[in-house]
Amino acid sequence: RLTALLRIAKQEARFEFRRRGERQSDDRSNRLFDGFDAEDEAEQYFEPVFVRIGAEEGELTSGFPATSEELFQYDAVVVDDLECEFFTPDQQALLQKYVNRRGGSLLMLGGQESFAEGGYDRTPIGDMLPVYLNVERDAAEMKSPFRLSLSKEGWLEPWARLRQNEVDERSRLEALRAYRSLNRTSRPKPGAIELAYVEDQAGQRTPALVSQAFGRGRCVALLVGDAWRNALTPEITQRDDAFKAWRQAVRFLVANVPRRVDIESQMSLDASTGRFDLRITARDDAYEPLDNAQIELTVLGPDGSESTLPTSPSDEQAGVYVSSFVAPEAGTYRAHAVVRDGAGDETGQADALWHFDPDAAEFARTAPDERWLEEIARRTGGEMFALEDLDDLAASLPRRKAPISEKFAYPLWHRTSLFVLALTLLCCEWGWRRYRGLP
Repeated sequence: RLTALLRIAKQEARFEFRRRGERQSDDRSNRLFDGFDAEDEAEQYFEPVFVRIGAEEGELTSGFPATSEELFQYDAVVVDDLECEFFTPDQQALLQKYVNRRGGSLLMLGGQESFAEGGYDRTPIGDMLPVYLNVERDAAEMKSPFRLSLSKEGWLEPWARLRQNEVDERSRLEALRAYRSLNRTSRPKPGAIELAYVEDQAGQRTPALVSQAFGRGRCVALLVGDAWRNALTPEITQRDDAFKAWRQAVRFLVANVPRRVDIESQMSLDASTGRFDLRITARDDAYEPLDNAQIELTVLGPDGSESTLPTSPSDEQAGVYVSSFVAPEAGTYRAHAVVRDGAGDETGQADALWHFDPDAAEFARTAPDERWLEEIARRTGGEMFALEDLDDLAASLPRRKAPISEKFAYPLWHRTSLFVLALTLLCCEWGWRRYRGLP
């Protein structure tokens, strides 16, 4: 569900130099609400005026969220042409916590009051952005129009492309309208990925679309300020492409956002056994690890049978609960987890699906499973060698203790060579004694 908070009027100063027409001096409600009911609840002149789109009753009634409980329920936040002073210092710190600790996504769009022009430099929000907001003094001035192109990394991101092949995608980019509004930056930050850039007629380039991981979440910067032009073109194809681009961008923002309850299934090292390890991650309202949680974990088999599994807290990480399940037969299995806090209130649900096919497990991968081979060697007291270490293995075999040894007894007198040697020595001794005159 998409929820929008649209500011249609900025706040004004609390003081006024003259009376506003025939309005009473104590009437400070905004004229945009004249003629409507509930004048006491209307925004005043020193308050910004918002329009809520797609919001439920009681949602975002006081503007941008000011508490973590209200903000953390969203998966992504898009800031479009909004100055930094709109956010209070607490809201700026809260938004940084939202991305860093909660794992949400932040997308800032270009505009007259975005990035450096909006005063975001050296602020908690500016610290999250994937680009440096200050522009180098000796940087040459770029003049519009600007042409958009994908970088090497952008070609590898499916959500940044709208066509199936490179030729069609280049044709689409060439057919786009030239952009005329741009928020310039010096360069992307270390670790950031430049997905697209713009180029002016003189051949100068600057980042246009940059993404970077920040804590558990992600920040994306679209530095073009008039990307909306593509949605207003009379050509139907370009309008559809603009809508598709926004859908893909939103999916990218919310795809890997952590939920309050997550469940993962992982096949054991020996795929033929059918054992799957289940890992449930539980978080509270502030998206901190939830201890002492009550987990109801059920697995639905391919035949419709339902099994209830016990869970235990993980010894390695707080808020994580583990369990295991052995598939009795081939088919598709579904795990359903219901998490409740210490008071018994439900905090969330999660599902996981996996398919077990023992016949195909052996051929699921053609590469050697080094992890499984090392586990076999560890359990049997052996050692695994790489292909390039075979020469060292052959040289060390005489010094190695064999894991299996067998005793073998054979009388030495039954060996002809030893009997001939003993007889020869006896004859030599007799001849030496006769030569010396000894008895």
